Amino acid sequence: FFAFYLRNTSLPSRSQFFLALLPFLPIRMVAVYEPSIYTHTLENLVVAYYFLFCMALSNRSLLLAAAAMVCCLLSRYAIVVWVPLFLWMLAFSGGRKKTQTFILLCATGIFFLYGLPFLSQDSQLLLKGFQYHTEAALGEWKGQAWQQAHEKPFQLFRGLGFAGIFYDHYNGSLEEKLRAFQCLHRLLCAATCVLLAIYFFIVRKRVAVTVFALASLKIYLAVFYHFIQIPYDYLFLTLLYASVPLLVFAMKRDKEKKRANTPGQADKNPLSVT
Repeated sequence: FFAFYLRNTSLPSRSQFFLALLPFLPIRMVAVYEPSIYTHTLENLVVAYYFLFCMALSNRSLLLAAAAMVCCLLSRYAIVVWVPLFLWMLAFSGGRKKTQTFILLCATGIFFLYGLPFLSQDSQLLLKGFQYHTEAALGEWKGQAWQQAHEKPFQLFRGLGFAGIFYDHYNGSLEEKLRAFQCLHRLLCAATCVLLAIYFFIVRKRVAVTVFALASLKIYLAVFYHFIQIPYDYLFLTLLYASVPLLVFAMKRDKEKKRANTPGQADKNPLSVT
């Protein structure tokens, strides 16, 4: 899908070839240096969902974006706090009808894929999932079974995220540290979306909504994953792949500016949501 999308852009063949190969480079690097990510997780599938959503925004396909959004929401809750910001931007650019259609498509997909087969069997299933994740986080904050009692938790001190810094500097019991960090995580995610909404309102006439949506998603995911309670290394693959569509837009915009500055050439394909 990504390669097909690139073929329909005005980018030179060399740029299309480079961008088409770019998503495979992290896959190769992970396979060489961290193969356990592929043997123990399904993170590539989650990455594909988010990448598909970003490309759907780039392609301005409402149906595809809704389908990808459902996959993102059902695969991991990371995007939940950003969704209201996206809906507000969608309503601002596409009108109330398009926003209502998008919400209806997402709600229908979630109902038939999760609500009907799973939630109808156990109404507490979602809450149990969050509780299990908290229990798992507490276990990771206690450290691995093979670690000595005086050693710091392995997963918190691998150079990813701020959980380790918080662990070292916040006073309190282990449970109090974890609860405080969870509260900080929620607060920062919400504050990030509020600040992005304010900034979008300020620059709304000078920036394409599609570009701002992709950039805001990248910024939000950066905050979310760097302050997540268990900073597993594979989680950051999603954050990495969210940059690729932005690179495509940057290269497209650069080419369009050059074309607009060429005598007799006009910018016939401005970046905007239609």
